[in-house]
Amino acid sequence: MYTCVYTYALLLVLWHLFFHLVAILAQAPNGQVRPAWPMAPKRSLLEAAFQGESATKRPRRSLGAATVAQQVAKALHDNFKNFTEAQIDSAIVDGVSLRARLTRDKAQNAEKPGSVTMGRIYYNKLKMLYAGENHPTKLLIIKDASAQVRPELFQAMLASKRTPPQRQPMLQLLQNMSEQPNQSEVVGILRWMASLTPSLSSEQYQGVIQTMRWLTRLGLDKEFKAEVEVCKSYFEEGLLLALSIKHLTHLLLRHVRLHIIYIIASGMQVKCGLVQGYA
Repeated sequence: MYTCVYTYALLLVLWHLFFHLVAILAQAPNGQVRPAWPMAPKRSLLEAAFQGESATKRPRRSLGAATVAQQVAKALHDNFKNFTEAQIDSAIVDGVSLRARLTRDKAQNAEKPGSVTMGRIYYNKLKMLYAGENHPTKLLIIKDASAQVRPELFQAMLASKRTPPQRQPMLQLLQNMSEQPNQSEVVGILRWMASLTPSLSSEQYQGVIQTMRWLTRLGLDKEFKAEVEVCKSYFEEGLLLALSIKHLTHLLLRHVRLHIIYIIASGMQVKCGLVQGYA
């Protein structure tokens, strides 16, 4: 009745012996681990000097035109998803288009790293320059400049403008705000949301999602319909990203479930084998 148990134990012992043998064979005669592939002999400083090279510093790889073009394409995809082809290639500001300006700045950074500071402020400035009259900062207009803005919203706005930006106060405010805001506050929050790029980070994605939930929860999408309509493309981008994340999560969970079912089934087969041997 112990035949199956003994067989299982013997297999475990043989498995450990096999890995132990592999570890011994991997050891070099002097006790060091053998390399998985032959290593090129190291050259001395003198040998490298005769060949006009540096033995201590790897030569820097220069960025070619193709690499700059790839960087420009990635920047356009990540930061200017809502832009049309006309805004990217036809709109001219200071004599250059958006694509040409990005290409120029990326190439300049490739030649002199750090000469052009690129980041959130850089891309937001380009959005305002090349969006024309369709940018939310130009379409979202405060009707009453004397309207009071609650202090917690003002502080959250300041925190989100810092470097690096602190967006958690704004996210918490959107989740907990229960009082009806005035038009100035709605415009300020929508402008803040329009400055986000949800595909770049989880915080920026949550910023768009929490803004939509806040508008819906307080019924602001009906009360401030004109202001909300301006940001329609930003809401659509957030929803598409949310659907993509949900679909990917569903696939991953399904994949994990299949593996769990397989492991449970394998375990049941082992237990059935033990029970059969015992019987």
